[in-house]
Formats: sequence, structure tokens, C-alpha cells
Amino acid sequence: TGRIVAADAGTVTVTASYSDLNAGDTHIFEWAAAVSDMPGAVIDGAVATFDPSTLGDTVASAGASVTDSGIGSLSTAASATIKILAAAPVLGDTDTDGDGETDADEGAGDSDNDGIPDYQDTIVETYLAPFACGPVQSAVGTTIVLGDTALAGGNNKVGIDESDVGTEDEDFIYLDGLVDFEVSGAQTGASYSVVLPQCSPVPEDSVLRGFIDANIGWQAFVEDATNAISSATAASGTCPEPGSASYTAGLVVGATCIQLMIEDGGANDADGAADGTVTDLSGVGVPAIGTPSDNSQVTLSREAIIANGTDTVVVTVTAYDEDGDALDKMLVSASSSIPGVMVSDFAYQGDGVYTAELTAGSVAGSGPVSVVIDNGKVSVVVKSNRLVVNAPEALPRSGGGCSVGDGQSSDLSLVLLMLAGLLLLMRRRFIKL
Repeated sequence: TGRIVAADAGTVTVTASYSDLNAGDTHIFEWAAAVSDMPGAVIDGAVATFDPSTLGDTVASAGASVTDSGIGSLSTAASATIKILAAAPVLGDTDTDGDGETDADEGAGDSDNDGIPDYQDTIVETYLAPFACGPVQSAVGTTIVLGDTALAGGNNKVGIDESDVGTEDEDFIYLDGLVDFEVSGAQTGASYSVVLPQCSPVPEDSVLRGFIDANIGWQAFVEDATNAISSATAASGTCPEPGSASYTAGLVVGATCIQLMIEDGGANDADGAADGTVTDLSGVGVPAIGTPSDNSQVTLSREAIIANGTDTVVVTVTAYDEDGDALDKMLVSASSSIPGVMVSDFAYQGDGVYTAELTAGSVAGSGPVSVVIDNGKVSVVVKSNRLVVNAPEALPRSGGGCSVGDGQSSDLSLVLLMLAGLLLLMRRRFIKL
């Protein structure tokens, strides 16, 4: 039941169903070769069984096609991704999803076919899917489930990282990651409206991009009469529902909710077919801003300061790529192993130069300043020359004894001692005479 099975739980049965509005048509149904090649596969018409016991922790695809006898012999295909666990989880009296039923009672199956085990599934509504930034939402009456890549990842959310795709979008960075979902329930060829909450406001220079397939790769979202992007701001952490008048056309800087209208079988539907299901793997990307290299430089305005809690030095970082080109829009931070030393946020000065102020603590020490330069994908660490934080000079110690005045002091003790000595010498001389 559902798309999650276990290698040690026995035979898996996959059933295909199909229909045709033309009642007089006949049909030729075929399973994909991958199904026939499954261990212990048995094919009986539209029912296929296989033994997963030797497959371990993996993902399998069960696909089929059907061709009708009508004019032109139209053919269509569909597939289901099956996540195979190495072993079925041992479930007890815990209520993981907090719905009042124990994990053992709910089981590890996937009765609503959304790609999330029943005992971990916290959402009942079919038009909602879990995401790190809030639920992804389609129209009431539709069904939204985990896409194949999200299912394979096993994190029970539609959110994935770019690295999960297997093909990097070299020219863009996805700061909040990607969504991977399938939505169905409308008529074939219809356009679905899906709301994607954002973890952080839409940045400047951003674009909505998606991965279509291995042949097409990554592309910008195609907008036309049946495909569109609109934006809104969440109220009390909740995005407006799909179709709300709160959405403004386009990808708006600062927005926290994005609504996509995606045509089934259109340019943005990753499955490429008008089959009643839209597949989307996309995210908000910003242009890549160069890759920092360890050719970058760190300089200090001074290489020795005093550990008095106030003495400062300016840290200057010049970020370069491998070709020696200066890089802007880098994330730059710095630290020191010397206790108590503090470094402010870096300010961009232009031409790849970033500056910050380092303030001494109250402890002496020495060592380089370590700087991290990050473009959102790649980071490098570069170091300055050794910085010396000296202990403050000791103040003169006070104590007994005499001191010479500065001419303004009223302390005459030294003068009196000198006069007493002179009188003593004169007395001795007088006695001798």
C-alpha cells in the first residue's frame, strides 16, 4: 500500500489501471522492461509482482504504457517510484505524528500515497505537503505528494537540496533549496496553482528556475497564458491560499510567498506529458557570483596592538577567483584564536574589497586572523600575517624611600636630610679643630 515498501516484508504487487472515453476502443498494455527485470517478477496483465528481498535500501521505478485502437493509435505512459527500505521499521506505542494513534496501529505503509509513512504523516489534507518553510499548498480537491527525488531522500518533505538532483545548475545558487512535488486531481491539460512559502524574502536579481530532465536540464520558468508566477507576503506566517487576490504578478523582491500556475504537459511540467499530473522540481535562484579562491588576500592595518579592550586594527580582505578577478557579493567573516578578540561585520568597499574592524580583548597572544569567503556554494579560508596582541605596559610601582620633587612639590624631606648631613659634617670638623 503506497510507495514505501520493505525488502524483508514479502512480495510487492503493482497494479496499473487505465480508462478510455471511447468505449469501443481496444487497448494494448505493456509493462516497462524494468518491471520485467525485477527479481522474481511475475506479470499477469495489468498486475505485476516482484520480490524486493535482494534490493536492499534503494528506489525502483514501475512503469507501463497503453496504446488504443483509435485513429492514430494514441499511446500514453505512466510510472510509479517505489522506495524500498532495507528492513521494515519496528513500531511500538509511540505516537510519532501526534494524531492519537500509536505508530504500531498506523503502520509503516503509505495509505494516502503521498510518499510519507503513515506513522510519520502529520498532514491529513491531500492538498497540503510538508516543507521546511511551511506547507506547500494546491487547490482544495487536488492531491500533492513528494516528487521522486524527495521520496528517495527519505526526509518526509517536498524540500530537497540542489545536490540531491545530481545535475548542478552552475550559474545559479538556491539559498532556500528546492521543492520537488507532484500535483494531480484536475482535468488533463489543466493548469494547477501551487503556493510555495519562502524561508527568507525573495532577494534581488532572483529568478524561478526548475530542473526538467536529463536532456533539457535547468531552465527559467516559462511564463505564458497558462503558466505564471505571482507573489505575496505571508500574514502571521501563513501564505494566502491559491487563487487569492493578494498575489501580485511576477517574482517580487521581498515576497515570502510564491504562487506558481503550471500547465499539465506544458513547458514547466517536468514529466512532459498532459496526463493529469504536474511534476515540479524548482526553486528561487540568484545568479552565481564567482567562486572564491585561496588567491584571495588578507591584510592588517597594524600587526601589533595592546590587550586593553579598545585597541583596534582594520582587516582588509580582497576576494579573487582562480583567474584573479575581483569578486563582489561574497559572504565574508573572520575570527582569531586569541582570546577576547572581536571582529565586526565586513562592509563591501567595491572592487572585491571588504573591510572590518578587529578589537583587542584583555588577554595577550598572537596568531593570524582567519577569514572565510563564501559565495553560497563554495567557501575558502585565507589567513593574514601574524597579529600580536601585547599585554599593557606595567605602571610604576609606588613604595617607601625618597624622591626628587619637580620643583612644585611641597615635599622637603630630601632637602632636610641633606641639611642634617651637612650640619653633622660641620660639627665633626669643629670638634676636631
